[in-house]
Amino acid sequence: MGTVLLKYNGVVVIQSLPDNEPQTGRDLFDSIISRRCSLTGKGSYFYNSSTRQEFFNALDEVCANVVHDELFPIIHFEMHGNPMGLVMKNGEKITWKNFQDHCRMINVQMHNQLMISLAACCGCNIWEMIDIKRPAPYWGYIGPREEILVSTLIEDFTDFYDLLLSTENMDQAMSQLTVNGTRNQYFFLSCKAIFERFIEQHFENKPIDKKATFHRLKNETKQNLPWLNRSQRRKQLKTSISNLNRAAFIAQLKRTFLMLTDQ
Repeated sequence: MGTVLLKYNGVVVIQSLPDNEPQTGRDLFDSIISRRCSLTGKGSYFYNSSTRQEFFNALDEVCANVVHDELFPIIHFEMHGNPMGLVMKNGEKITWKNFQDHCRMINVQMHNQLMISLAACCGCNIWEMIDIKRPAPYWGYIGPREEILVSTLIEDFTDFYDLLLSTENMDQAMSQLTVNGTRNQYFFLSCKAIFERFIEQHFENKPIDKKATFHRLKNETKQNLPWLNRSQRRKQLKTSISNLNRAAFIAQLKRTFLMLTDQ
C-alpha cells in the first residue's frame, strides 16, 4: 500500500459490549488512546452505546464535531460483529449500510482521510459500504477477516494504537501485527486500492459487452429518462453504450469516489 500519511486530530472509540464481558473498548481508551492523545494535543472521545439509537446518537455527535469543531478523527468500533454488520449490547443489529452515510459525510468533510478500525469479528466486511458511484465512506479500514479471539483483539489493538499514537506512523503500527504473528487475521485496505484492484484492473483491456450492458440498464431508463417514451429511451441507451469511453468513464468514477481534484 505504500507509506500511509493521514491527517487526524483525534480518536473516537464507540463501544457496545455486554456487561458480563471485558469492556475492552474502555480499557483501550483509558490505557492507551486517552493518554497518548493528551500527550500530543489530540482529542479523545469515548461512547458506550447499548442500543441502535445510542449508536446513531454517538455518530451524530461525531458528525457534528467534524462539521462545527473541525474534528478529523480515527474511529474505532469495539463490539461484536458478523458478516452483515455490528451487534449492539442489547442484541440489536446494525448493517454496514445502516451507517454508511455517517461515515461518508465524515470522510467527505475530511477530504478522504477517515481511517476506521474495528475490533469486531468479520469487521473486514465493512467494504460492503462502498458504492463506487458515490464518494468513499472512508479512506481505509482495518478489521478482522472472520471470528477472532478477544485476547487477540486486545493485544493487537493495544499495540496498534500505542505505536500509532506515539510514532504517528501507520506503517509501523501495522507492522506490529506482523510482529504479533496475527497480520494475516486482518484486512487493511484503502478505498484507492479497492478501486484500482477491483475496477481498474478488472476492466482493463476487457471489451464492453454491449448487449449485456443494454439488458442490465434498460429497466433503469424509465426512472432516469421519464420524459421519453419506451422506444426513445432504448434508442438513447443504445447510443450512449455505443459512444461510451470506458477509460474516461472509470477515470471520472475514480475522481468522484476518491474526491480527487484536477491538478
